[in-house]
Amino acid sequence: DLHSFPTRRSSDLQLVARVKVASGERLTLLAQKYYGNKVFWVYIYDFNKAKIPDPDRVPAGMEILIPAKEVYAINAQSSASIAQAKELQSKIMANKTK
Repeated sequence: DLHSFPTRRSSDLQLVARVKVASGERLTLLAQKYYGNKVFWVYIYDFNKAKIPDPDRVPAGMEILIPAKEVYAINAQSSASIAQAKELQSKIMANKTK
């Protein structure tokens, strides 16, 4: 059955873009650009946290993946979606100080 094998591009469905981080570029700026609200940086970080030790300092030249909005149910028009991102942001920042 041909349909039981995932196509090689199935992982790409979860991505909006692959971005090489420019000097001075921040996750908040990428979130604003791709999702329409800076608070959604938390999902870019979460999606890439295996290679980003500190969300405040993403090295220039690093390639990161921008997840599709659907992966995290991102909706800049939804106050619930924004509140959820802010909650995650609080958790990430609390863990940073440990």
